[in-house]
Amino acid sequence: MLEIFYKGKHFFVEDDPARPDKKPSGVEKAVVDEIVAADHEWNFVLDAFAGDGVSSYIFSEHARRVLALEKKESKFDILWQNVLPIDNIEVEHTDNVKFLEKALREGMEPPSLINLDSFGNCRAQLRPALDWMKNGTLLVTTGEIEGIYRNSPFVRKNYDEIKGRYIGKEAVLWAEKEFIPNLIKEFPQLHPVHFYTEPSSVRVVCEVGDIFKFTSETKKKLAQRPKYLDWFKDAINLFKRRE
Repeated sequence: MLEIFYKGKHFFVEDDPARPDKKPSGVEKAVVDEIVAADHEWNFVLDAFAGDGVSSYIFSEHARRVLALEKKESKFDILWQNVLPIDNIEVEHTDNVKFLEKALREGMEPPSLINLDSFGNCRAQLRPALDWMKNGTLLVTTGEIEGIYRNSPFVRKNYDEIKGRYIGKEAVLWAEKEFIPNLIKEFPQLHPVHFYTEPSSVRVVCEVGDIFKFTSETKKKLAQRPKYLDWFKDAINLFKRRE
């Protein structure tokens, strides 16, 4: 366990790629969260894989209410300590699929932003999340790209259509050519505005429905951010030279 300061606030964090102080994917995640959060004042934000709570903290600066969910007990203990002093963040130790299903059953008022920042994939959460929130913003992450480039049969069983492809450096193309198009095909209410990818994750920023739109300033700031991090930067340049 590490102790860091992010924007002057103390956090306990694990030494993983999501660290917002040093690791490239963690730093970029925080930057993108800051840009999205500042788009306007959010009424209700759901951080469904809250982890250490850094994203919840970022959203709380531009939201009336943030609900941070965490299922894993050890992570929830960290989350609770990190965000306890922040008045507009509520925490709940629960399974996020069960929570989303309950929200639908009980007709809870939907959030205007849902952050699905999963370590693996969030297939189970996507359908109820989008059944609940018809208009707003969805941030969706998959960590499956690591299994794609490592040719893991446990990950690739979910993607039979890419058999023999996107192994090794070619995986840099998977987000734009496979993951995002298939995401839109399954959920046509999603309108991707920005994505970035690196060896452990793909993250996509989406407008949901036909009513909500990011400001032109937000879109401009997102467009200026890199789409490929870590060794993926060199890999994408290699493939672009071949085209």
